[in-house]
Amino acid sequence: MRQMIYHVPYPISESSRAASAIRPRAMRDAFIDAGYRVYEVSGDAARRRRRIRALMRRIALGETFDFCYSESSSLPTSLTESRHFPPHPFLDLVFLARLRRHGIPVGLFYRDIYWRDRAYVDSVGPVAAEGMRALYYWDLAWYRAGVDRLYLPSLAMGEVVPLVPRERHAALPPGLSPVDVATPDGNLHVFYVGGLGQHYRLDLLLAAVADVEGVELTVCVPSEQWQAHRDDLEPLLTPRVHVVHASGEELEELYARAHVCSLVVEPSAYRDFAVPLKLFEYLGHARPVLATASTLAGNMVEREDIGWTVTYDVEHLRETLTYLRDHPDERAAKSANARRVRASHTWQARAHQVARELTGSARA
Repeated sequence: MRQMIYHVPYPISESSRAASAIRPRAMRDAFIDAGYRVYEVSGDAARRRRRIRALMRRIALGETFDFCYSESSSLPTSLTESRHFPPHPFLDLVFLARLRRHGIPVGLFYRDIYWRDRAYVDSVGPVAAEGMRALYYWDLAWYRAGVDRLYLPSLAMGEVVPLVPRERHAALPPGLSPVDVATPDGNLHVFYVGGLGQHYRLDLLLAAVADVEGVELTVCVPSEQWQAHRDDLEPLLTPRVHVVHASGEELEELYARAHVCSLVVEPSAYRDFAVPLKLFEYLGHARPVLATASTLAGNMVEREDIGWTVTYDVEHLRETLTYLRDHPDERAAKSANARRVRASHTWQARAHQVARELTGSARA
């Protein structure tokens, strides 16, 4: 049986629905589904150290592994312990470099580059930002030496990732798990699930829905985020807008009511390379997507023909909602496209891509 090494510098949550927790769990399971015996190095630093020692003994005795796949944390690697105190600051980075010296190809998914944004300084303060940025650069310097392939949510993100040569970059966006949900009858129902805040403004969508009769909108956001923005958004609500705070299996009932899912967000430099996990969750449910034009998500919607894009303008959004309300056949056609293309975006497809690229085998 083929073997691979799966490494993350933190514990893998088996139940959390947060996007940062879903991906490590889903990729590990996808490698298992792809037929690999997975040697997992995860957990706190003490557990990872034990697992690394045991693994290196097996490698020294001649046991072979096809490749190693790792997922970084959104924190610097040396600060992933619960108390952010690094008992073994070189443990994980040296481990990846050692595997590469043993001839085991290493691929690492680099999660985010928000730390290079000017807004990062505002969020953590200038002194903390300077220290954290030094640690992020330290990680990338090790990746340059110890990683064969740096996987990114999109190649566009690579334009702002320093140190690691571009020729080693590869896109590895989120994956999906197909879920078959019947298309509902009735008036057009739009569904948004996600966050509220700087990168997730919903005022334009709420204003447009208020102006188009026969369109309903369900907004599913965390309760604490809704309370933080309630005073700004509540004046835009109508009886056709439903604000809920669901998660996990509760979301399936909301998807069952939806004809179209929304990623109408304000364009920004972040949106030029950000790949929302929710885009793939929408696609997994074969729901067509309404997205902002000239964002990376909007570009995918256009390329795959799985929905519609709008300029970030309330009038254009009103016109599009009116059109979708009056053309259920158009909605059905886009849903059929989503159902057709989603097989190429499963988590298993992502795992096969990694195996193929790191081993050079078309059969992986």
